[in-house]
Amino acid sequence: MTREIGGSGAGDFERIFRLINDYIRRGSRKVLADADLTRPQFHTLLHLAFHDNDMSIGHLCQHMNLSSATMTGIIDRLEARELVQRVRDTKDRRVIRIQITEQGHKVLECTYQGRINLFENALSVLDVGEKEKLYVLLEKFYGGLSEYIENLQNKEEEKN
Repeated sequence: MTREIGGSGAGDFERIFRLINDYIRRGSRKVLADADLTRPQFHTLLHLAFHDNDMSIGHLCQHMNLSSATMTGIIDRLEARELVQRVRDTKDRRVIRIQITEQGHKVLECTYQGRINLFENALSVLDVGEKEKLYVLLEKFYGGLSEYIENLQNKEEEKN
């Protein structure tokens, strides 16, 4: 496939991001399989870890864009492995909060480190300056993409 000359180049970017995403998924699959985790289970642990290890199922559903039934199944399986626990909210007894257990933190740390190793290996082809430029550009791209998606979601909500 040839690169677009002029224009937005959006097709080229879509293609390269799709290819990168495919390799990240393939590399992550091995790391997650070694920990006997599915991608949704890993992402649930990750969301909990990055949100003070204390979220309601409803909040997790919103953050991960999953139904309550799907999230409940994920939490059930993680809880059966003692990777998370359900805890009643101290302010509102009707709310159940999900917290990562010590065992869950250990599993998450190993799998997260495996993913970091994947990125370290991939980034080894770049020098420090190239890594810094890439990061700045990706951060800027992320800002534009997230703003666009949020605007789309807001317009959709206004219709309903």
